Amino acid sequence: MKHKTTNLLLCGVGGQGILLASEIISSALMRAGYDVKQSEVHGMAQRGGSVVAHLRYGTKVYSPLIELGEADFAVSFELLEALRYLPYYSKESKVINKYPEDTACTSLHWCGNLPQRCP
Repeated sequence: MKHKTTNLLLCGVGGQGILLASEIISSALMRAGYDVKQSEVHGMAQRGGSVVAHLRYGTKVYSPLIELGEADFAVSFELLEALRYLPYYSKESKVINKYPEDTACTSLHWCGNLPQRCP
């Protein structure tokens, strides 16, 4: 029997709390009994550089990295970063992005080749 691994991609820019959010989510999932693997890239992230965290959880997870087209969920703190990581999304991916002009997160849905804002 194959066990489902859930893939969560968190992305934004330095200073937005991507790494902290990844740590908090990972801790909560481990407390809930999941096997969790996590990896992050934060090269130029001191202030304003791209930051991405890969978080995978399930019964048994073997790799911390999400393959292209395999993200189940993505949480983006910056619209440009949500678009930068498009290759990780599939048509079934759920993408949440905090738009600068909005006070609440908005879901994106697929419309052609690019995600569009939900009405």
